[in-house]
Amino acid sequence: MEIIFCKHCGFNHVDPLPTEEELKALYENEYYQKTKPGFLDKSVQEEHWLNAFHGTLYKKYFELLPKAKKILDVGCGVGEFMQLGHFNNWQVSGIELSPVAAQVAINKGLDVKVGNFEDHLPPRETLDVVHFGNVLEHVRHPVGMIKIAMTLLKPGGLISVIVPNDWNPLQEMLISGADFGRYWEHETHLNYFNFDTLRSVLKRCNLSVEYESSTFPMEFFLLMGHDYVKDPQLGHHCHNLRMNFERTFFATGHDWLLDRIYRALASEGIGRHCVMIARKALPSHEVAAYRDGLC
Repeated sequence: MEIIFCKHCGFNHVDPLPTEEELKALYENEYYQKTKPGFLDKSVQEEHWLNAFHGTLYKKYFELLPKAKKILDVGCGVGEFMQLGHFNNWQVSGIELSPVAAQVAINKGLDVKVGNFEDHLPPRETLDVVHFGNVLEHVRHPVGMIKIAMTLLKPGGLISVIVPNDWNPLQEMLISGADFGRYWEHETHLNYFNFDTLRSVLKRCNLSVEYESSTFPMEFFLLMGHDYVKDPQLGHHCHNLRMNFERTFFATGHDWLLDRIYRALASEGIGRHCVMIARKALPSHEVAAYRDGLC
């Protein structure tokens, strides 16, 4: 199996792709049990930090779509993103392929369906937001998934995407000047996006990109000589430093400044993740009213 840049798709992906049956077996039986052991406990320990990060997304949804209330979280995992929405009176539902993760979310009282996205679709044009948080890198047909999600959105609704930012400028620096290999390649990642390719995919789906941001560039640690690639314990330490950095902004009411920093980094293609929110087109007769704040 190799990673290729596919001119037809417009992004890097593995070749050949695994079958749907192979992916189903992985996420039902192995992903949280073997590939990411301890993740469920880790998510509980990091709940407050995750809530602060997810809160910035919900705030942005409200800015872009003031009447938004109904959201679907695709690949919802253990439900951290959903739970924050639920506490803030959003109508949240989720779909998760892993029965282990889904059960954790269900035990929180969240509305989660277990299985493939395509098998649990809500009615067309009933949602305000569809969120894909670290999902599109794992699926065989990410563009098809986005197009299906668009049919579920009301006109003017939002697609929210978070994916790893790979083949980014800092990673290229580490390869060319610091003797690193392509350390970001992961056994469960089928697709590899960066800001340019993700933006292109969204635009090809006739979505208007309304917001671009990033997350903390973990490559900074590698550039400073902290090689967490070779030392997982050092990786945990670096992650804790990153969380402490962001918590200081949230705790002091400077989340707006952190947002400006990450948006500036995104404009240079830098950050560990790409964060984008894109809008489904409004019918032509609604565009003027929307711009006037009437709908």
